[in-house]
Amino acid sequence: MSKPTKAEITKAALSTLEFTKLYFKNPNDSTKKWKPHAGQITLYDVIDYGYDIRKKNIRPPENIEVVLMSWPRQNGKTEGTASACAALLIRYAGAQIGVMSNSHENAKKLITRIYRFLEHGDFKNQIQSKTVDSITLTNGSRVDSFGQTPNIRGNSYWWLIIDEAAMFKAEMIEADAIPTTREAGAFRKMGTPSVILLSTPAGITGRFAELYMAGVRERWLGCRECGKLHDKEEFRDLSINWFKPENLLEVPLLPECDCGYEDYEYVDKYYTVVSIDPYSLRSKEELDKELMLRGNTPIARQELLGEFLGSGANVFRHEWLETCTDIKLTNAYKPDPTKNYFMGIDFGKSHDATVFCVCHKENDLTIFDWIGIMPGKGLEYADIRKEMLEHIVEWNPILVIPDTTGMGNAVCEQLERDLATIKKDGITVEYGIVPQIKHKTFAPFPKLKTKIYNNKPGHHGFLFDMNSKPEIIDHLATLFMHGGIKIPPEQIYIVQTLWDELVNFGYVVSDTGRIKYGVQSTHDDTVIALALACWGINQKPFITGKPILGGKNLYVYENGSLSTEWGEQSYSLGFR
Repeated sequence: MSKPTKAEITKAALSTLEFTKLYFKNPNDSTKKWKPHAGQITLYDVIDYGYDIRKKNIRPPENIEVVLMSWPRQNGKTEGTASACAALLIRYAGAQIGVMSNSHENAKKLITRIYRFLEHGDFKNQIQSKTVDSITLTNGSRVDSFGQTPNIRGNSYWWLIIDEAAMFKAEMIEADAIPTTREAGAFRKMGTPSVILLSTPAGITGRFAELYMAGVRERWLGCRECGKLHDKEEFRDLSINWFKPENLLEVPLLPECDCGYEDYEYVDKYYTVVSIDPYSLRSKEELDKELMLRGNTPIARQELLGEFLGSGANVFRHEWLETCTDIKLTNAYKPDPTKNYFMGIDFGKSHDATVFCVCHKENDLTIFDWIGIMPGKGLEYADIRKEMLEHIVEWNPILVIPDTTGMGNAVCEQLERDLATIKKDGITVEYGIVPQIKHKTFAPFPKLKTKIYNNKPGHHGFLFDMNSKPEIIDHLATLFMHGGIKIPPEQIYIVQTLWDELVNFGYVVSDTGRIKYGVQSTHDDTVIALALACWGINQKPFITGKPILGGKNLYVYENGSLSTEWGEQSYSLGFR
């Protein structure tokens, strides 16, 4: 590497960006120079100057203390933070920096990344001491790392950088973290921001989102020609939705300024608000393809585009359903013995309806066959058991995918015994409310091929939790978005209920960024039953296997039977 010129050294002393480009190497490949991308460069600039000097012509009229950056996930946010900290430690003798992350482990990893930049940038000899949560340099500068803990109290920092800030509670940000910059912060020393909060959004609630939206709401509109600042109230009659993600990056069309021009930009007022443009980090083709593959679901847009998600939005769009409509489908009870069916069951709880939904796959399309609703009022499990067995015997599905959340294993254990008995000997079941006991007899059915799908080892049926429910709903949304499913028209009896429940099916985003589905006030029994049937068709059940006599441990699930390429096997299936 050639020796830096005097001009390069001078520029590096004045700019975090120039410093990192001149002295740092790629922490993952020390043979290459560090090349920050657009988002990381923006981070450097807002730390140094308080605003995005490469995109903005107008400097905020007042110095701003707090920066809020919305950042798509897995796009160099942590590397940007680590390289900025490493540069500030060298550039400013005696600098004190606090960094926080969403966990103690991630906070320790951040220290390791800062160390790598110092080590690979030939500043290792300036490291006086290093522990798992701090680095001290010979010039008196120091960086400390913290997880989500009030232990940061009592420190005094020039800069405080909070990574994954959307995961932090308001009290920790306001009462524990920000006060550590009150006396010694860069805001008071140099008029530049002291507090930098970076995060991939985690919904519209939480302190990070509240501060971010407050910054968006209060921004000025500045004329690029004359520099005049306009309050957005001047344009209130235009009914601009300032909270739409597209308006976080670009200024909508506005009337002319007093100077006769209509060229505006956002100018930060109380907070520096930066939304890292995902298309500046990855190509549009690449991003759009990944969004498509992930179903363009709310959580996918949040993670890939850095969008803030509002609550109460709907998952399934009416135009998706219309695109997937096949007028030839009629919700008719007409099983075809040549087809392999899959049945999703949503058991009624607390007098809710029990719903049965049957689908099959044909030419890579999931085909809706039939949905039936069994009103829950006045019925007992004996009634549900009888009707469920009737439907299973009629359709003879390969898999039954029942939602047994809150039902325990007993329901599926009983169903498993019933299926085995019907297949071998036939069975008579009692149903109805005592004393009006009724009976239903099922003849022996040796060709019954139905198994019960289990999504977790040691549990019968499909168990919903914080991961499995979003998975099956996202899977169903993906099918509708890409036309991978065919359903009957809306007007058909009972199918209309399914349409209504699909278009009203909503979600909220928790403070921790998790999507919670099914929060609408209306029922969603038919949605869940359909989602379960589709999941059974397009996903592999839980399978583990161990070869007895050697050979490959390769399992192929085809046409309702399990086979291996070779070798005698013992196996434990995720269905029974």
